[in-house]
Amino acid sequence: MADRAGEGEQAPSEPPALVDLRRRGVPFRLAPRVEGAKTLHEFAARSGLRPRQVVKSLLLDLDGTGYALLVAAGDRAADFAALRRRFGVRSVRLADPQAVQQVTGYRIGTVTPLALATPNLPVLVDAALVAEDEVSLGIGVPGRHVRLRGVDLAAAAGGEAGGWTREARE
Repeated sequence: MADRAGEGEQAPSEPPALVDLRRRGVPFRLAPRVEGAKTLHEFAARSGLRPRQVVKSLLLDLDGTGYALLVAAGDRAADFAALRRRFGVRSVRLADPQAVQQVTGYRIGTVTPLALATPNLPVLVDAALVAEDEVSLGIGVPGRHVRLRGVDLAAAAGGEAGGWTREARE
């Protein structure tokens, strides 16, 4: 349920990511704000989640000719070999911060696959997230996130689920 502004106050505008999520018709719930978390693991602990349940969105540079967004579980890393095969390119690397802002419309640390600045950006969703009962997805605002079922994540992100990640090295 949306918050209501007091009399004479204008309701704060809803973040574009929430508008996009509602438009897609995916069930979710807005989770309590998490303040001051500096790392994904800290965010997970403060949220009562395992790192595997926290979504991280990584912009990929495809051979310097295009971009894609990888939506990965917090405890996993990009499988660059699988990504090169998927896109048929020789090189896949993480995009630089300027490209992240320009292509997604979000700063690093707030990137979400929702309401992206670039229409039709390919989005790949980690199968490890789809397997989770519940995941936490950021909405482009520091400390704000929604909870949804892992099986609904590909529909929420408009993405293709698959084995795009591997266990992260510690």
